[in-house]
Amino acid sequence: MRLRIKQARPVSLNDAIRYAVELEAFYRAERTKSDGHVSAVATEGNKPMKRMNELQKMIDMLIKRLSQFMDTAETSEPRYGSWSGVMERRCYTCGSKFH
Repeated sequence: MRLRIKQARPVSLNDAIRYAVELEAFYRAERTKSDGHVSAVATEGNKPMKRMNELQKMIDMLIKRLSQFMDTAETSEPRYGSWSGVMERRCYTCGSKFH
């Protein structure tokens, strides 16, 4: 393992540790396999890309809804009891600011 890490010529200590962890993982995987070979993990077609596209569509929809909400919030009248100003505090029931 030490020779393989030297052959990789790590630039920093973090690189050397990363190579050592990778080698250790490969060695452990080889020991657990009965034939001594490490098999690749199969992926399920382009499901990750499909999921990514779905997430992008959801994000776009949320951004659109948020901008619509922000547009209506700017144009609507402030409700009684809003916290927009400290002096504007009013009762939610009657609208009075004296109790």
